[in-house]
Amino acid sequence: MQCLSCLLLLAAGHGMLSAASWPEAGYRVNGRFYAQLPDTLQIPAPVKELSLEMPLHAGRGVTYAFRMAPIDTGWIPVTYPAIRYETLKKGLYSLQFRVLDASGKVLDTRVFVIRKEAAFWHAWWFIPLLTVYVLVVVGVGIYIFSLYNIRQKLKLQYLRNQIASDLHDEVGSNLNSIALFVELLRKNASPETLPILDRIISNSRESVELMQDTVWAINPRNDSFQKLVDKMHSFVTQALAARGIVLEFQSDTDLGDLTLSMEQRKNIYLIFKETVNNAVKHAGATRVIVGLKRLDDAFFMKIEDDGKGFDTTREYEGNGIFNLRKRAEESGLDLLVHSRPGNGTRVEVLCHP
Repeated sequence: MQCLSCLLLLAAGHGMLSAASWPEAGYRVNGRFYAQLPDTLQIPAPVKELSLEMPLHAGRGVTYAFRMAPIDTGWIPVTYPAIRYETLKKGLYSLQFRVLDASGKVLDTRVFVIRKEAAFWHAWWFIPLLTVYVLVVVGVGIYIFSLYNIRQKLKLQYLRNQIASDLHDEVGSNLNSIALFVELLRKNASPETLPILDRIISNSRESVELMQDTVWAINPRNDSFQKLVDKMHSFVTQALAARGIVLEFQSDTDLGDLTLSMEQRKNIYLIFKETVNNAVKHAGATRVIVGLKRLDDAFFMKIEDDGKGFDTTREYEGNGIFNLRKRAEESGLDLLVHSRPGNGTRVEVLCHP
């Protein structure tokens, strides 16, 4: 049953309201005066309560009773012709009002039709319309986000192309010029300055190679994992062939769909290159084994040689091991270096895309 509250108006002697407080004629609905009530009294949807005051009956000693169908199951007696419902739900109601004399005889009966309008969110079409609206808003939001994401990727790709082109053209040209000028100076240099000039030439060439590797990593055309595998295979084949070192290169066939960031690709390749160079230049190796594997969604790389090895607990001149660890830390790679004097070296890298 709908929650309601009926205001029972007591006699003037009880100190609440006097007869003079009520209209001598007309009706008052929720504080609004009506000379005559319409056939159907409309209660707007935002209004939750119903307060109805009717004119006093001219008879003496009369009482009143009302019943609101379908809310009330019986007649409710009141002293004055006024009722109040605090909560009125949507729907059609029939309010019956009686005037009774002192003996309980019915002197007059009035019937009023009351329609409580439904809020628009209670309409049958509201939920479907709201659902369509939400779907449209979500769809437009996804479209705008996707469009923005595509534009950002295109902008980033253009920037990467521009940087790669500038590095290759400007920086590469300057470094090659430095090496060429130093080579010319070397022909007429004194024996004391030759080591310095040789060091400048070596550093310039290393800088050119590092710049070329960076340009390769930045270039969007090399974003696929297979391009990285091909570059690693090409480098190690040429480096080992020049020294007559045997190569065993093993690569899983399902590496192509792995996706690495630009920084991860660059640092994996530089770790690979540094390790191969160490095996070729310092380890005195006769065999190098390279293994590239896929472990679930991770990439695992192992480079092993049969060279002279070294003590991993000691510190050595140069930046070889330091560079490996620094590059691994930059890209969140797991790096392990296993080596003992006389037992070769094994470098393992685990990368989670």
